Amino acid sequence: MRCETALPWLVALQDDQVTTAWRAALLRHLHRCPSCRAGERALRAATPRPERVIPARWRARLDGLTVASLVAVGAAHEAAGAQPPA
Repeated sequence: MRCETALPWLVALQDDQVTTAWRAALLRHLHRCPSCRAGERALRAATPRPERVIPARWRARLDGLTVASLVAVGAAHEAAGAQPPA
C-alpha cells in the first residue's frame, strides 16, 4: 500500500469503520511507514475519545443503557410532568 492510499483511511481506521482486510493492510503499512505512523499517532492524540472525555464512573453506567431504556426513562419523566432542560 502507498501512503497516498493509506492516509485518507486513517480516520476510518481509528473509528473502526474499515473491513478486516483493509484494517490488516493499513496496519501492515503503518508498521512499515514511519511517516504514516506519525500521522496516525498525531490523529489519535488530537481526536477526543469517549474513554478520555467521559469519566469512568459515568461510562460504566452508560454502557448498560440501551435506546429502549432511555426512551422508557424519558416517557416516565414526561408522565410525571417533568420538563426537559432548556
